[in-house]
Amino acid sequence: MDNSTVNSLMEKGFTFDGTENYTTELAFLSLDIGLQSFFATYQSMASSISSLADENDLDQEHRNQVYNRKYRQLYTETVIHLQHFAELVCKNFLRDIHPLLSVKIPSKDDKNTIFDKLSKNEKVDEDSILPDWRSSDTIEFSETLNRLNKLNRDKILPPELDFIAQHQYCLTKLNWLRNRIWHQGTYVLQYQAFDKFIAGGVLPYTIRFSTNAAVCTCCSFSVDNSIQNPQTYGFDIDDYWFIIG
Repeated sequence: MDNSTVNSLMEKGFTFDGTENYTTELAFLSLDIGLQSFFATYQSMASSISSLADENDLDQEHRNQVYNRKYRQLYTETVIHLQHFAELVCKNFLRDIHPLLSVKIPSKDDKNTIFDKLSKNEKVDEDSILPDWRSSDTIEFSETLNRLNKLNRDKILPPELDFIAQHQYCLTKLNWLRNRIWHQGTYVLQYQAFDKFIAGGVLPYTIRFSTNAAVCTCCSFSVDNSIQNPQTYGFDIDDYWFIIG
């Protein structure tokens, strides 16, 4: 395929109007995929669970047999989509405070000015600071977390979002796992470690995030409903009842 044909195909897309609502819809679609993948990992490992008791004694050949291709696929889908959910929702939180907070700002002085004005409850004119902000690239997830952390320290973050601070470390590690998949493709957590990390470190924040994110009218999926009514979504999460509440 020649370059002009590729360019022509790339021009046949569209940009969502009403960014917040559509971004939230895509976030919840990723959450849906991520949760379905996670709750299917047990089934992919069911026949090998008994051998995990002495997992440290497994050589590479046996480890490859235990952690079959299906587990690796589900692990990858879980990490990528749960990280995508968290990134989109966190950027929405920034955008709700001010649209410039979610985009790259070339000048360090301009970025400092934005935070300074916000801390003083002064108006920040996005068009004068960054005229092309609507077409600017959004920031990386690591920078998103850094900005949320700064907003929290400066007491700019709304009180209902204070919970983000207690989940920041797990979010950082989830992003690290995503990057190991995305850029290297060679690292997979062992099943028991992965199970504990997602159940104890990730699922709790998905509940908090979903209740603070904008309501998605286009997607019937609800993380609270999926946890309390797992069979509706094909989940089998009887072992995760302790997360609810």
